[in-house]
Amino acid sequence: MILLIKETPDLTTKTSEKIIAIENILRSHGEGKHLLWMPHETISSLLKCDQFGFYSKKVLTELSSQVLETRELATKFKLKIVFDFSDQFKFSFYDGAWVLGFGHFRDSEVLQKPILLTENDDDAKIFVHGAKSYLFKEKIGNCDIKLEITSGGGDTTYKTFKRYSDEQVRFVACIIDSDKDHPKAPLGSTAKKFSKVKQGYSERQYFEMLDCHEIENILPIDLVREIASTNCKSSLIFSNPKYYKFRKYPDHKNGLTVKNAIADDFSHKDNYWADFKKHESTDFICHGFGEKLLSSCIKYFESKGERQASKLMTEDVDHEWFRIIKIIAEWGICSKRIIN
Repeated sequence: MILLIKETPDLTTKTSEKIIAIENILRSHGEGKHLLWMPHETISSLLKCDQFGFYSKKVLTELSSQVLETRELATKFKLKIVFDFSDQFKFSFYDGAWVLGFGHFRDSEVLQKPILLTENDDDAKIFVHGAKSYLFKEKIGNCDIKLEITSGGGDTTYKTFKRYSDEQVRFVACIIDSDKDHPKAPLGSTAKKFSKVKQGYSERQYFEMLDCHEIENILPIDLVREIASTNCKSSLIFSNPKYYKFRKYPDHKNGLTVKNAIADDFSHKDNYWADFKKHESTDFICHGFGEKLLSSCIKYFESKGERQASKLMTEDVDHEWFRIIKIIAEWGICSKRIIN
């Protein structure tokens, strides 16, 4: 995550507490867990302070050569933590930025790698690969994406999220599937447990329930075609651009025929799938890709690399995918260079 010290801290008051907080902040950047920016004059002032240790001064020296580059990144990404050294326990979130007092950072645990909580490891892995591809797409160099992946599954996902929420120590992003196979279908069992959780940013967390069946529904179209071209050719939502907008709800693992879609409309007293009535009842709105579509996409990222995979992403078509991976990129962006 991007960290900002906008003004030179006054170290004449609460000196010990501020020194500890600043050293923890500097270490989080040096260890490649976050990306820190401060102006030249602040770096110069802190370098003159004898109370900082050798490692902190080494990080400050490195930061002095990155001020312009990091400032540009800070304007490109909305999400950030801004440190307040005048109000020890300030805690607010406004317009994409947490403004937090230095008293929250006496414990280095707060600035460990942000947590990404999903229902299984593969969900988190594809998000991280996507976020790294986003960096390539945006020509953002000298940065990486690092997140502590935690997965749940069933009751465990909600219980884990609740524990992090109650502890209020680590920064946690949680993204889950809705498991809805129709706009009027009920939420899945895991999603129901989150039904009262506020979506978006709050306290030290971000929560989102995907507005689709599951993560497979927002994978980049060209990436899915690369992985499973034959099944895509026989799927109306992949072979005809006018049907791309209907990718949100079909179960990509089991598939969906026109006949079953119309039956779902009937059971929900809706006409969501009405555009497909002109097709044969046996035609596939979405061919079944089986259980391995997501893992196959992950293997593609791992074998071809994020740079190559980024060429299979088109923001105009894959707009929901881009929205999510930008959130993940903002959450996990950090310095690629580790300072030893």
